[in-house]
Amino acid sequence: MMHFALDLNRLGSRMKDVWPDLKFRIAVHNGPVVSGVIGKSRFAYDIWGDTINFASRLVSFCQPDEILISHETETVARMKFDLATSRKLDLRDIGVVEAFPLIPQNS
Repeated sequence: MMHFALDLNRLGSRMKDVWPDLKFRIAVHNGPVVSGVIGKSRFAYDIWGDTINFASRLVSFCQPDEILISHETETVARMKFDLATSRKLDLRDIGVVEAFPLIPQNS
């Protein structure tokens, strides 16, 4: 997931000639989700759960072109990725959590 987030940010940087104001804000959190197809005549696929709500709240604290990851994701990501110093964030309906900005890799 972190590779995808980094690739998406790199893509955004390369698109500055076409869309100069394009900036991504990405949050990554891992945990259980529920998914399914809804609708009878027009189908839509969606995912739900506390994991999705957490990531949604986390992304609201992202700066443009920033990738924030949750503490739960940090425990796995730290082995392969460089992370900046953690920040304490007060997420609505969740409380104070620790989040880590992912440092872009050169490639």
